[in-house]
Amino acid sequence: MTAAIKENLKALEQLQELDIQIDQIKRKQKELPAQLKESKKQLVEAKNCLEKKVDGYSEVEKKYKQIVAALELNEDRKERAKKRTEGVQNNQQFQAVSKELDQLKKLEEGLQKQKSELQEGFETGKSEIEGLQAKANEAQSKYDDLHKNLSTQNQTLVGQISEVESQKKEYVSLVPAPFLSNYRRLRSRGVEVVLAPAVLGRCKGCHVMLPPQVFNQLHNASGVVNCPNCHRIIYLPEQEQAEDEKAVRAIFKEAKKNS
Repeated sequence: MTAAIKENLKALEQLQELDIQIDQIKRKQKELPAQLKESKKQLVEAKNCLEKKVDGYSEVEKKYKQIVAALELNEDRKERAKKRTEGVQNNQQFQAVSKELDQLKKLEEGLQKQKSELQEGFETGKSEIEGLQAKANEAQSKYDDLHKNLSTQNQTLVGQISEVESQKKEYVSLVPAPFLSNYRRLRSRGVEVVLAPAVLGRCKGCHVMLPPQVFNQLHNASGVVNCPNCHRIIYLPEQEQAEDEKAVRAIFKEAKKNS
């Protein structure tokens, strides 16, 4: 491997480390909406419970007003019936007015009972609404605080990405076009770690044994060498190159002998 290729790979390795940093930051960004989604769900549930209770309370209030109006009407009818007793001229008329008054009295008792029950419902409903309103306010406050906090976090992450992108420019300029296009093509396919060392004749990216001709290309490399299986850019680690070459050649020799 030439010195130039070593420098190219070194620059590409630095570029890869920066891209991995960006990937990690972007993963953190994607996690932010999930946190806000759960808080939003709790807020919607709190508001729905409050709205449902308020609607029920409004219905009770409507019935209460109807009962009060019915009591007023009943009272008016009682007063008119009492006045008629002053002008009765015979027992039959008296019995008719008395019967009407009894009916109005029973109706009043029933209406008063309903009114009392509705008043109890008013007090209970009012207390429940106050409690649900407090929960809704708390959920809204938590949502607003979290939204603000996550927005701040996101801006920080955006700044980090921008900073790393600026660092990338330095290394992009040091990588020859064939290496760079090869690298970017693999990254676009979802390969996070594009560079993989070849150790003991195997690609450390996919752990598949490399053919002898590919191994030879690595030692005489003057350009990009790709793993024939996973297509990563492969290279021989400098510190292991001599030892690795000896071991691999022994493996290939033994394999040829047994074939």
